[in-house]
Amino acid sequence: MIVADDRKGLPSASKRERWSKCPGSHALEKLAPEQETTEALLKGNRIHDALYKGDLSVLVDEERELAERLVELEREAISQWKKDIGYEGKPLLLKEQRLGFADRGEVRMTGKPDVVYSNDETILVIDYKTGMVGVESTENPQLRALAVLAAEEFGVKTAYVTILQAGNPVVIEKLSESALRMESERLKNELERLETSIDTRVSGPQCQYCRAVGICPEAASQTLALAQIRPETRDLINPSDLPKLLEGCIVAEAVIDAVRARAKEIISGGGEVKGWKVQSVRKRFITDDTEALQRLSEELGTDGALKVASVSLTEAEKAIQAKHKCSKAEAGKRIDALLGELVDRKEIERLMRCK
Repeated sequence: MIVADDRKGLPSASKRERWSKCPGSHALEKLAPEQETTEALLKGNRIHDALYKGDLSVLVDEERELAERLVELEREAISQWKKDIGYEGKPLLLKEQRLGFADRGEVRMTGKPDVVYSNDETILVIDYKTGMVGVESTENPQLRALAVLAAEEFGVKTAYVTILQAGNPVVIEKLSESALRMESERLKNELERLETSIDTRVSGPQCQYCRAVGICPEAASQTLALAQIRPETRDLINPSDLPKLLEGCIVAEAVIDAVRARAKEIISGGGEVKGWKVQSVRKRFITDDTEALQRLSEELGTDGALKVASVSLTEAEKAIQAKHKCSKAEAGKRIDALLGELVDRKEIERLMRCK
């Protein structure tokens, strides 16, 4: 059912992966102070709003490029969906509507899918992601919860779901009637745990985006356990302990960020944190690259000016993309052909969790 666009303190589908693993986090978050809105979140909100209104002209170049890619991926997803269900008509459309999950006569959870398409027999649920970290569509807790909500709203028995994210291919997962029914029962069980296990908190990777991580005893305990490890004894760490310790690192990083943010908030608001202060750091920026390069050339000569300038492959790709009105992939190929041996590639190793 469509509900007012206000969570009213209810659990949300977007945070399901966390509260399904840590039922006590939902209640604890209500006690936590509000956090500063990050630029990444503001950027995502701007892109979502532009896509909802269908006006990408309000976005800056980088954001507009990302939004345009999401539009392309959406067309591709619709095409795949129509082909799979053998449908050629114009589907019904639902955008940015908050839906409620009702159980025992009351709404117990809400969720807001970015887009839902329907042909009266099945639906395609789309969720946009604008972050850099890849998010998979298959078996995604948030996406499956949204599928249950949307299937009930449209009165259909099957659903297709996908996450659209620039840099990732379109992957569509089909949920059968039995899969939707099982997911609905799973949601009921998880929501029941939320009410009966209010003091049960479990630290882990789910702490990363929890607003309560800075006041959570379990998260603090796991962070303190890491503090017992000394850098000079690194070689003594048992390999079998590393998986648990690495999980603890995710929690610790979230706790550290929360503690620093809270201290900065208090000091910036006129309060005091004994022994600490907020130090302003002045950074310098060039406002006109062309004019700056011209003036440096007059002072240092062309070769000297070029030595202190830098070439951004990302910006070069964007410029070529704009000039030739081509895709990002095509612009990358043009850069490779143009610069060739001047581009050096280095492999950078990153430690990542396995799926």
